[in-house]
Amino acid sequence: MKKKLLSFILTLVMLLTMLPASLLPVFAEEEIPFTVKQNGTECPVVKDESDKVYTVTVTTDSAVVEFEFKENCLVYGYTKNGSYTSGEYDMTPPNGNMFIGITKASFVLDANKLSTEMPKADKTLERAWSPSALDIFFQCPRRFYLTKVLWLPEDEPDDPFMVLSAADIGTLAHAMMEELAAKDMPKADFLKLSEKAFNDFLVGRPPIHEDDADKERKEFLKMMDSAYDQDPHNEVISAEEEYTYDHPSGVKLHGFPDRVEKDKDGNLIIADFKSGRTITHIKNDIDTCFQVVVYAWLLEQAGTDISRCDYRYLRKNRTITCDYNDDMKNKLNEKLVQFKTAVETNDFPRNENETSCKYCKMRDICLWEGDI
Repeated sequence: MKKKLLSFILTLVMLLTMLPASLLPVFAEEEIPFTVKQNGTECPVVKDESDKVYTVTVTTDSAVVEFEFKENCLVYGYTKNGSYTSGEYDMTPPNGNMFIGITKASFVLDANKLSTEMPKADKTLERAWSPSALDIFFQCPRRFYLTKVLWLPEDEPDDPFMVLSAADIGTLAHAMMEELAAKDMPKADFLKLSEKAFNDFLVGRPPIHEDDADKERKEFLKMMDSAYDQDPHNEVISAEEEYTYDHPSGVKLHGFPDRVEKDKDGNLIIADFKSGRTITHIKNDIDTCFQVVVYAWLLEQAGTDISRCDYRYLRKNRTITCDYNDDMKNKLNEKLVQFKTAVETNDFPRNENETSCKYCKMRDICLWEGDI
């Protein structure tokens, strides 16, 4: 048997050596994700063993070097294509991470160094910004730039053992509070409706362990029980309606307030629901109250004068209030001017924070040469 196998292998090798080169199998190397042309002719690109440095050889003096990407790329800086003398140019990214994100860009070689000028935030001020997006800017301008200007995704890892993510729980809780806004009902009916919504959600994502689902279901219903008790059952003026207006600072704003209510004294209140386990908002603090203050300003433009805003923590049965007055309006304007200035000057620095950086999805690509 062994002799037959050896004979077969030798015969196969002989046959392969007799085939023309064009018919031999080709084991391709990993494709370099871009091509480089000098004066319209493709020039060689070599990747070193570390997979971090791409060397482009320019063979003609005063060559016009152009780059064309075959896949999405994160470009650490781009300027106009220029003329280069012959020689080799290393395209070494500042932190070793090179390709993620943008589809089109103009890459340049500059004296053996990758340009670190940040791509301009063109047309950013033409877009309408939600308070949650602007909150990202004030937490970390660099993260805002990467995710909201360059559109790099912040993918959540899919844990097959997770019953519901925090975002899923928040979506379900908001949906149930919207149901309660549309129709006041006894607590028993509200909890029955909440349980049905939870079970319906699991149809699309069946849990691996039913025991985990039972535990999560009990936690969710406990939160919704607390939410029902916390709800003041005021008259609901609107829920999840969209508003869009241009702020005098030059920033266009839009948002969907969770709920607008009228209390027994006739005061108009914005209610924003939070399903998190930790209370992060501070009374009358513009930095943590930014979201509801933006909502209050938007409603004011629509002719609805807001007296105050409530952050209602559904798990905790706690409410954090934020007044809406001239002082808050001035502070809102200051923050929006800060945002506009950053966009106009293309200034999006890193806001280094040990806790937030640790869990940030952009932490592996946010450190650039100019930050060191």
